[in-house]
Amino acid sequence: GRHCMQGGCGEQLDYWDEGQVSEYSQFGPGIVLYFKFIKWMYWVLGICSLLYLPMMIINSNGEGIADPSMLNSLALTTVGNLGGASNNTRLTMPGCRAYNYILDKWFEDSSECILKKQEVGVLYTMIDGVVVVFLVI
Repeated sequence: GRHCMQGGCGEQLDYWDEGQVSEYSQFGPGIVLYFKFIKWMYWVLGICSLLYLPMMIINSNGEGIADPSMLNSLALTTVGNLGGASNNTRLTMPGCRAYNYILDKWFEDSSECILKKQEVGVLYTMIDGVVVVFLVI
């Protein structure tokens, strides 16, 4: 927020490069900081959602949830949807033929678009690592 020091003594950190006094400053610094916090959380949530989008797409194509009705439809985007009783080690990735040249090294069988679940786990770990680094910085 505005009360963090950036470089010198008394210099305020301005993440959004607004460089102007807030219209809500007449109500006190608490109100101003609240709205700046909401603005900051909006951008953080948006960026994290974009970073986690590949995980949600892969999870939604699993076959672990047998009845995707009502609230179970929300569970389709979780890791629990990847597991199925018939298949423990492989996952079919639909729609991969268009980007086959990019994803070729990840596929066990590129003609069928089959991924190993261990490699999906490595991909999920890398995405989690990127999000954690983003949140820490």
